[in-house]
Amino acid sequence: MYLADMNFWDIVRKQFLYKIKAYRGVYSSLMVIQILAILFSFLGTGMHGGGAGTISFEVRTYSSSVIIGFMMIWAFIISVIMTTKAYRYDDFTFITNRLTGHLSNILFLLFASMIGGITTFMADFLVKDFMMIMHSSQYVFIEAEPSLFGVLGAVLYLFLFSAFGYACGMLVQISRLFLIVIPLLMVGTSIITSFITGDMVTGVDVAGVFFDESSFMIFFMKVVLTALPLLAVVTYLSNKLEVRQ
Repeated sequence: MYLADMNFWDIVRKQFLYKIKAYRGVYSSLMVIQILAILFSFLGTGMHGGGAGTISFEVRTYSSSVIIGFMMIWAFIISVIMTTKAYRYDDFTFITNRLTGHLSNILFLLFASMIGGITTFMADFLVKDFMMIMHSSQYVFIEAEPSLFGVLGAVLYLFLFSAFGYACGMLVQISRLFLIVIPLLMVGTSIITSFITGDMVTGVDVAGVFFDESSFMIFFMKVVLTALPLLAVVTYLSNKLEVRQ
């Protein structure tokens, strides 16, 4: 049993390392998305001003929300692409089963989320530094100092979207009907919840459960308790797929 366990995790490790080297498109797409996000960030997230007599002022705000938004889309797309047949066939380079393939994919998505989270944090300060150099501002206010929690928060956001994208992609691979079922389920849940609570509930409200959380530990638990069961369910359901289907 011990030897079998060692072989199992050794296969997962080899598949994971293989995917780090082979999935170069993930890194190139990351760079393209980061550049686009930085360019859009230069536009700022808000501006207002005022004045009286000979005195006037203008306030420009820049936020990492644009960059993290682009990166969430990136995380969702790459995770969906990883569920396609072309990528699933790569697992058969090794002596493998679906469980080792899923585990190596999840590890790779976590790795990609870490890379994306770190570069997102760096890109945010690049934008702010560039703006301070280009604009002759009298006062500059930075909302928060860089911290490890900021980086970890970005990583968790990306991993959450990766898990959601991977789950959606695998469900569609199981049955094309999920292309219709998933959107209907999301809209239907919103309508039913709105009817029960008496208030209109949208996707923004659902996202607020994560985005509006002020405690890092609670946010961490929310992400883990959402992503891991989601990945576990699709891993179980995907066993219905035929080999090399």
